[in-house]
Amino acid sequence: MSKISKEDLLCDESAIIAQSDIVKKEERDNDAELAKPVYDLPPTFSLLAPINVEYNVSSQEILSMSAERTSKSPYYLPVFDENVPAPQAPFPPTIDNVSKDQSQLLKPVPILEINSQEDLQFLALKLQSAPITLIKNLTSTLEMDLSLFSSEKIAETAGATKIEIRLQNCMPIDVNIDNHGKTTWNCESVKKSTTIAKYAQYQAEIFQNSPKDEEETLRKVGSKCAQQMADDHGGKRKKTSENVEKKIKMNTIKFGTNVDLSNEIIWKEQIREIAKMPTFCQITHDENMLSHLDHTIFGMNTVQFYMKVPGSRTPAHQENNSIASININVGPGNCEWFGCAYEYWGVVEALCKKNCVNFLSGSWWPNMEELLEANVPVYQFTQKAGDMVWVDSGCVHWVQATGCCNNISWNVAPLNHTQLSIAIQSYEWNKLSEYRSLVPIQQLAWKLAKNVHFSSQEMYDLVRGVLIRSLSFSKIVYDFAVFSNKELIQRPREEKEGAHYCKPCQVEVFNILFVKKVKSEYLVHCVYCAKKGGLSNFVVLQQYLMSELAEIFDGMVLKPTLNNSLAQ
Repeated sequence: MSKISKEDLLCDESAIIAQSDIVKKEERDNDAELAKPVYDLPPTFSLLAPINVEYNVSSQEILSMSAERTSKSPYYLPVFDENVPAPQAPFPPTIDNVSKDQSQLLKPVPILEINSQEDLQFLALKLQSAPITLIKNLTSTLEMDLSLFSSEKIAETAGATKIEIRLQNCMPIDVNIDNHGKTTWNCESVKKSTTIAKYAQYQAEIFQNSPKDEEETLRKVGSKCAQQMADDHGGKRKKTSENVEKKIKMNTIKFGTNVDLSNEIIWKEQIREIAKMPTFCQITHDENMLSHLDHTIFGMNTVQFYMKVPGSRTPAHQENNSIASININVGPGNCEWFGCAYEYWGVVEALCKKNCVNFLSGSWWPNMEELLEANVPVYQFTQKAGDMVWVDSGCVHWVQATGCCNNISWNVAPLNHTQLSIAIQSYEWNKLSEYRSLVPIQQLAWKLAKNVHFSSQEMYDLVRGVLIRSLSFSKIVYDFAVFSNKELIQRPREEKEGAHYCKPCQVEVFNILFVKKVKSEYLVHCVYCAKKGGLSNFVVLQQYLMSELAEIFDGMVLKPTLNNSLAQ
């Protein structure tokens, strides 16, 4: 046996004492943890929550009030209501005597003709009076060269570029049936890909077909659908020997979608033509709220290009966050449009549920008869080559090409109370379905507060309200992280960095990011989803110091114009 020295004994004794100290420290920490009051998060966080402070409150007052939440004081007053019911769809207007004559629900689209520069002066104001508007002669008055958006020119410029295509069944505009000839709201669309050059060739081959042949194809499909519906009504649906519904063979077409035209080098000629648009239609302009976001949202603050053959369908939808949009038909063929006002989207959403399609994420084509029976007014009109369609905030719309044509489209968010208010409503509604809002409203509001000198009290208050809730919640989440013994790592937001969204629930995550590594990927979580699984595996990043947000908040400027002052 080896000899144990005095030094060894002293080392062992020191180790035992050290170990004992560690155990006692853990016991003390555990006792302290048990004694520490539980710090719960608010049950909900909503940008629609009523506010319990004045709009002229200072940032320091908000931060101090929010910090008191940790004390569990009986006198604690939340900055915003923490128990907020889910948002509701708008209540549709009442229409008299509709049951007697549903034809009054078929609305003629407002048409504006632009024949001179003088006609442009009040165009933006006129567009606010209808959910959807057809504008004629604008592109020719502005001397836009739409030939730069022809398939030939686009293929010549970037023919090897990948393009997403959708395989769809070709059918008449007023018909939507499945492979058994049964009426359905589901709009089948299978995603594939090809190149711009290959699609242009396909489009040219279709274009060479006789228009009569194309109309005949659509007519036959419609006739089959009508016959099938008649058989269904009479209980005479034909079955095969295996008692399976007989399928109808339908013509399949390819719809070329989502070609991004944001590259200023590749698409400089096309971008130059789009820059001729009036200021309220500009992609980059102070009056367009999307311009204040310093990151790219493809198809919203960039132009997207669509290549179509007869029958190509854009299923029914609202634009992301109900932001207004612009669509120009390059031609040569036409498109048939349908639309219904924002006030009726709740009724349409209920019809979607009834027909087993998802209003937000599904691909669906409404049945006109069902819309009219539900007293939903519908606009239907033809967009010809050179025509522009303005889709106002929240308008539900769907489109089908009736000829070979190309379209360009982008979003514009007018800097006004109506647009931002509807966008916030959409933002909160999307949360219910864990559907991502492509417009990060919190980030947008902070950008507007920093960049804009508000002339409207109404708009100022709306943005201010978002900031009050956002600043308070940011402080609450910060304190929750500290209270949970999580170190907050400063990681300032980089220029042009995109918005962050919670991986599980898709909500916007502003300022305080809970990040977890899954395999080789770092996934952002909101505080609620991070808390569910325990915080031990999360790193917490802070993108803005509270002092930075406080400076922006306290620096908000309201400078009413004379007209606004008189109006108020």
